[in-house]
Amino acid sequence: MTDSALSMKVAKCVEKLALCGEWIADKKFSKLQRLVRDKAKSEDKDAMLRDVMPLAAPMTKLLPSIKAHVVQATCMLITTLALTLGMSFSPFADQVLVALLHVGQETRLTPEGRVETSNMIRNAGESCLDVLSTHCSYDLDAWMDEYYAPLSGKNIRRLVVKQLGIAMKCRTKAALERYRDRIQDCIHDAIYDHDIRVRQEARAVFCTFSDIWEEDLDDLVHIPPAETRSLLVACYPRERITLALEKQSSPMEMNEPMIAEAVVLKTVVDDATHLSMLDVHILFVMGFLLFLCMSVVSFPVLVRRLQDAVVHPSRVWMHTSQWVANTWTRSQEDLTLDVATWTKTSVD
Repeated sequence: MTDSALSMKVAKCVEKLALCGEWIADKKFSKLQRLVRDKAKSEDKDAMLRDVMPLAAPMTKLLPSIKAHVVQATCMLITTLALTLGMSFSPFADQVLVALLHVGQETRLTPEGRVETSNMIRNAGESCLDVLSTHCSYDLDAWMDEYYAPLSGKNIRRLVVKQLGIAMKCRTKAALERYRDRIQDCIHDAIYDHDIRVRQEARAVFCTFSDIWEEDLDDLVHIPPAETRSLLVACYPRERITLALEKQSSPMEMNEPMIAEAVVLKTVVDDATHLSMLDVHILFVMGFLLFLCMSVVSFPVLVRRLQDAVVHPSRVWMHTSQWVANTWTRSQEDLTLDVATWTKTSVD
């Protein structure tokens, strides 16, 4: 292997991807992963970054794919590069961040026309983002811009806030200082977000922010509303911001019931219960109809067996009970298959 072995492999990989498309991505990327690990033992990280930078553009184009193995292979290579190069990987990370954020966030139609939500793809993208936020120093301004993007959905906003919290824990205060005001504004807006999961992430990140800038606690206590203060006391009782809130708030305010959150959670639970009961009723009707259909289909078989059993009257009950048992078993197997198919479609 020469010093330019990695750059040559990367150039060939980029060329192959341009010619053959995404179906060869997993094979090519797995070979590159092994080469990157081998080169990391002796190669300079800045030189390795220059060698792999041509991959950023084609990998960005592969991330919106609806094929799970393509996205997983792409995220795996990005993760390997980030773990190998560390902070040197930041320029590469800046180019793929937005594409990673949107991985698996859209509901797509498969060629068969069925709606498919890519949970495997989404999990691969989120795990890759966790690694980048932990080991790289990407531009947080560009990252927070995605929170305010016109088409940013609730899950994208949640991811932005979550990764912001991870990045804050893994960077020094000096490195975060230039983002300080922008981070505070983003956390403030996330605390007041209309989605409950975004607010949940925002409370955890708010505690991290308050630990870093503890000298500003007297001002930070005015950011959360009353119901958020109660939740902070309940979920993060030993954090600095919680102790500061307890000092500045009256017992009546801190014990105020969390009406907004409770109403949202009750609505979610009620809706889920209603849907579950409806599903049970639908499945019961499906099972009964399947039993009737199987009975109609297999009834001639019973008649023939009964005709054959005329000479042995004692066998009539045996054939009848066996027919009922077999019919019920087949209908249950068909129902189980339908339930499994329905469950997979619902989860997807």
